[in-house]
Amino acid sequence: MRGPWQVLCNALTKNQEAVNIMKKGIRKQLGDGHETLFWHDQWIQETPLKQAFPRLFRKALHPLASVASMRAGTNLEEGWEIPWSCPLRPRDQREFSALRELLKEARFSTGQPDQVTWLLHKSGTFSVNSFYLEMYQNSQTLLSEVSRKMWCGLVPFRIEIFVWLALLERINTRVKLAARNIIPSSESNCPLCSSAPEDTSHLFLHCPFARMVWVWWCGLWDLSWVWPLSLEAAYAQWSFPCKNQFFQKVWNAAFQVIIWSIWKERNSRIFTNLNSSAQEVQTMVLLRLSWWIKTWKDPFPYSSNEILRTPQCLSWQVPRKKVQTQRLPTPDKLTWVMNISPSPAQRNRVIGGALFSMNGEPWCAFSCLIPYMDDCSAETLAIHRSLQISLNNVRFRSHQIEIESHSKEAVSWCLNPGNGPWNLQFILNFIRSVGRRGLRSRIKFRSLPTFSTTDVINSLGLSRKSDTVVWMN
Repeated sequence: MRGPWQVLCNALTKNQEAVNIMKKGIRKQLGDGHETLFWHDQWIQETPLKQAFPRLFRKALHPLASVASMRAGTNLEEGWEIPWSCPLRPRDQREFSALRELLKEARFSTGQPDQVTWLLHKSGTFSVNSFYLEMYQNSQTLLSEVSRKMWCGLVPFRIEIFVWLALLERINTRVKLAARNIIPSSESNCPLCSSAPEDTSHLFLHCPFARMVWVWWCGLWDLSWVWPLSLEAAYAQWSFPCKNQFFQKVWNAAFQVIIWSIWKERNSRIFTNLNSSAQEVQTMVLLRLSWWIKTWKDPFPYSSNEILRTPQCLSWQVPRKKVQTQRLPTPDKLTWVMNISPSPAQRNRVIGGALFSMNGEPWCAFSCLIPYMDDCSAETLAIHRSLQISLNNVRFRSHQIEIESHSKEAVSWCLNPGNGPWNLQFILNFIRSVGRRGLRSRIKFRSLPTFSTTDVINSLGLSRKSDTVVWMN
């Protein structure tokens, strides 16, 4: 046998699971019994007689005898004549009695040759489909448990397919290409580290470059990970000990995004000769996560830039629906009150804001560190941040949002096209376009704020060194 079938058969004989399926499915159907081995073939039960009766097999005078040669005569009623190499002991006699009872079930077809049948198909003929279905049912670790985590729609479908093929080790790594004589074996080393042959496990897990990406991601969440031998085992173990369902989805998606980002970097080095550092790949992991999270139905309030600055915001938790329906009646007006202050180092400024209901109850607060700038520019950035949070929360689409600012000039910039400094035009255009995005909002000047933002921010103990959003409802 030559060609691809030779490679396939060699692979199957090295796979113990495939060997067991072949043994389970193959059975000899008796004709005249001349082509069936009495002790070695499966012809009367699911296991050969040498395994069912090992003591008798060891004392058999002719271990390679055919079934026909063991018959005492031409008629089945005349019994069986099995020669032994030595007399049978009492225990052997008991085993021989069980064998004789079993042999009473034998049925011959005189004048017909023996045939091989395949028990896993109703026709008795071997088919690749029946063999695959049996392997599928037996492959519990990968094809059932892992697949339940895999196909969740957290990343684009083509990336789910790629990661699935990687788990099955079906992607064209250099080791596989060299085995098929597509590239010389001397070129099979990993393009990311050049220190070992590039197979699936090395490329995505054990390569020093890939290891830096995994260590960085686990380090964001103060987690240590024991590196498994295969990518399949890695995905089976990939879980985070928390009850936050949104972050569980982020954690699952992160595995697929990291695999995809490593593969993109590998291809970039091979086909375009462009190398990126591990830090740049880490940035792309966060960016891809932020892009694809936006396709989920969760009202995630953070932008891509905020995720890049503070990756821990990915642990955001979906607000409870019961509280939302009780405390967000449709007629209420919601009011954002801005707050700006210098940081202790005086090199930066801190902008903040708090969202209040009509009765003065705080619902949300944010704090954000920005470069040092004038009051009007800082106030504009605070208005922009409050609108971003409002737009990303679908609960606010049916409410009137008012934004109070104590900077008359900043309000003028936001309301009048063409006003404002050139370097803030992108942000100002976003502020002016929120009405077209489905948010009913109004920005107004108020020298004395309706509610105290500083008290809310200080009572929550918001960090003045990083971006923070806190929901109280």
